[in-house]
Amino acid sequence: MRVYKYNRTTYAIYDTACDRSAIALYCLVLLCLLLLGLSARSRADILFSAKIAGPVANLYRIGRDDKLQQLTDNIRWRDLDADISAAGTIVFSSNREPNPHIDLNRRSEKFHLYSTADGNAVAALTSGEGDERMPLFAPGSDSFAFVRRAGERQQLMLLAPGQAPRKLFSAREILDYSWAPDGRRLCVAWRDGSESALRVVNLDGSAGDTLLRGKGDWIVAARWDPQGRRIALVRHPQGRGERRLMLFDPDSGREWQLSPAAAQVQQAPDWSPDGRRLVYAALLGYGYRYDETTQRKLYTGSMQLLQSDTSGETRQLSGGGGLHKAPVYSPDGKQIAFLYAERLDARTLELHTMNADGSGERRRFPEVAQRSGLRWR
Repeated sequence: MRVYKYNRTTYAIYDTACDRSAIALYCLVLLCLLLLGLSARSRADILFSAKIAGPVANLYRIGRDDKLQQLTDNIRWRDLDADISAAGTIVFSSNREPNPHIDLNRRSEKFHLYSTADGNAVAALTSGEGDERMPLFAPGSDSFAFVRRAGERQQLMLLAPGQAPRKLFSAREILDYSWAPDGRRLCVAWRDGSESALRVVNLDGSAGDTLLRGKGDWIVAARWDPQGRRIALVRHPQGRGERRLMLFDPDSGREWQLSPAAAQVQQAPDWSPDGRRLVYAALLGYGYRYDETTQRKLYTGSMQLLQSDTSGETRQLSGGGGLHKAPVYSPDGKQIAFLYAERLDARTLELHTMNADGSGERRRFPEVAQRSGLRWR
């Protein structure tokens, strides 16, 4: 394991003749609630997009007992970007069509949003000319946000049960967003040409604040911590440089780097449930050259999983070569799920899990779509 350092109320009074049966019943209820809580945690599932054939992808989930459930079933479409609410509703983005037909002149496709629950029938949530992706439920709610492309701009939208979609924010390009734990705000990483910024968007319609500007970088990912105090973000240089994982404190305006030097951070990080650590994927020793004989790019280096605490102390969790990406913590923070392949340019990935310290790695599913994300709920 390598380590880097960068920089009552009223109580009832019972006498000797108290109702012992009532006490026993009370204790039994408490025990049942405890067991239900433990059972709910043990049923936490990993949600992902399985590769079916070619680009076709269906939604699957797998529990800690390795029980596998197929949630969508098709031989034509790509079901991606899935998220699951606390109540068990699944929302996802798909290019499926109600009346498919062959169109040799078509040069593009549109993704819309759909929902399902426990593998029941799929229901369409949006339609029209927009292209909609990246749905994400608000904490403890059946309302969710998503990104819609409309013409030359993208819109951050909110869809609440029984209501029409409502626009929250618009920009040339919305690169990432995340919910604050209170479910009343979002932080949005957006870009317009060379301009990039991190902004707060309020659900009540009040004006939000621009928290941070790119200043020569693009802010390409943003994740609020579980306590709602700090935001982890990824800075991508507009010129030469490293993609860095940073931590930003909106109250003080302080920003500091978490990822070690020479690590090229990929995608957004994931916070541990206690808010003390982040896990993320980074390219180490990365490079490539073009082989004229095989007429393909040959890559060097690997993509590994790193875990940093909020001071910047970092350890590498994965080893060997290949590709390790899209890591997410389990709800109890004791394990990490991620995608793995032997080659950096692999089109089919494997779902793996490991303990949060990097030990006990297991393969859980052999064929995951290249564009799949992971949700562990």
